[in-house]
Amino acid sequence: MNKSELRKLIKEKGKIFFQNPHNKPDASFNIGKKICALPEFKNADVVFAFMPMNDEANIGIVILEAFMSGKKVAVPKITDEKGEMEFHWISSDEEMNEGPFGIYEPHGNSLVDMNTVDAGSLLLVPGVAFTQDGKRLGRGKGFYDRFMAEYGNKFFKAGVCFDFQLVDDIPVSENDINVDKVIYG
Repeated sequence: MNKSELRKLIKEKGKIFFQNPHNKPDASFNIGKKICALPEFKNADVVFAFMPMNDEANIGIVILEAFMSGKKVAVPKITDEKGEMEFHWISSDEEMNEGPFGIYEPHGNSLVDMNTVDAGSLLLVPGVAFTQDGKRLGRGKGFYDRFMAEYGNKFFKAGVCFDFQLVDDIPVSENDINVDKVIYG
């Protein structure tokens, strides 16, 4: 199965999953608890999170726990629709605006200087599908693969998905970057 076929299959599984209005909030809560229990979360001073699309886990509980634990939090901002993404620091009362692809982004301009980010930070990575061993299928734009290729050595990379997004195998290319662990629920 190629990447396009796999994306279509996951989309069909998602239609079934999202029919029950309790599935997304319940699974998101369980995923959030698992992330907060990770030693890599507890030990990180900085958490690079994401603002979810409609079909992704809502990790708001993780962001809240990070703030309550005194951690710094950053979320991505799309700088160009061809695949460039940068992270911006956010505060607990941050204003967000809807950006490209319907994803909420920080309103302010507090760009993270990646040269100041220490190894041992946590990067939470969304995806269309994952394998247990960390292969990841994104949406095809390459945002996270390019970011992880450049800065991945600074992070413990945790993939985040729902149960139905776990698959046995994903076709990969040389540009695809694996995550260190997959958190699902």
